[in-house]
Amino acid sequence: MHDLAYFRSHFDEVAERLATRSNPPNLDQFRELDSRRRAAISQTEQLKARKNAEST
Repeated sequence: MHDLAYFRSHFDEVAERLATRSNPPNLDQFRELDSRRRAAISQTEQLKARKNAEST
């Protein structure tokens, strides 16, 4: 399994390395999905914090 934090922080290096393979993956799709995932996590955390604040 790969470390996503490393992948994000060294995206261009990883992209260059993967481009040398015979069937490189579509990294634009990864960036989009990762961005949406991180936004969803952030929204979930905000909703949890609001719920906790309202329940006390």
